Amino acid sequence: MSADRFFRQIGEPTTISGSTALYYHHILSSIFTAAVQWQFIPSNPCARVKPPRRHKAEAIYLEEEDIFRLLKCLDSVEFMYKVLINLYIFTGMRRSEALGLTWQDIRFDKNLIDINKELVYVHESGVQVDSPKNEYSKRVIKVPPSLMELLKKLQEEQEANRKLYGDRYESSGFVFTNKLGQRLHPDTVSAWFGRFIKKNELPPIHLHSLRHTNASLLIAHGTDVKTVSKRLGHSNTQTTTIIYAHQIRTADEAAAEMLDLLINRRDETDESSE
Repeated sequence: MSADRFFRQIGEPTTISGSTALYYHHILSSIFTAAVQWQFIPSNPCARVKPPRRHKAEAIYLEEEDIFRLLKCLDSVEFMYKVLINLYIFTGMRRSEALGLTWQDIRFDKNLIDINKELVYVHESGVQVDSPKNEYSKRVIKVPPSLMELLKKLQEEQEANRKLYGDRYESSGFVFTNKLGQRLHPDTVSAWFGRFIKKNELPPIHLHSLRHTNASLLIAHGTDVKTVSKRLGHSNTQTTTIIYAHQIRTADEAAAEMLDLLINRRDETDESSE
């Protein structure tokens, strides 16, 4: 039976990505599963369809020289954004994790940050605090003293704003807020970063690329995958290995070259001493 009997094509035919096709397959399969349970149909037709494989895009990240350029450009932006972008680069947090931080999560005495919640936007209820992506996302990570100094200055700035605006100031307890102490909308931060990148003619990256940049730096400088995985809050090291396969291969090649140089240099030294 022809599908034209039931469906009418609107517009020109287009292709969709593997991820979109998988999403549609999942939705349809759920519908047909319910139909089988309700005895409307004898079997789920999606069970006989092999869905396409999801194409895994390579992680986009900044090279080291571009990181230095970006950090320098932050000197001319609002201080709160300077601290936030530094936090993303130094910790590899997800956007929602950083925006969900409260001052109680910052352990100034030990240079530790406790990641235990997220700030997300839900269409039905707006911006709200939610549980982490998974249990592994709950983690405590060590950060450099320089980042802690920035956070201390941001806390002092918030206190100054509280005194300046008085009753208009909202003591929300969040680390990243506007001048009135109100928590930030996640999309506001992403939009600001897009304008910042374009204005300063930096490589066309998005906010999540800073997470990839953090992981790439750690891997390139010899941090083991297990440690990287824990800092990022991945459920297992396989996830880390898949996402950063290229960076791991590059680091492995660099390690091989280093060993070759080290051993050959020693051989040359021994020969010259004879």
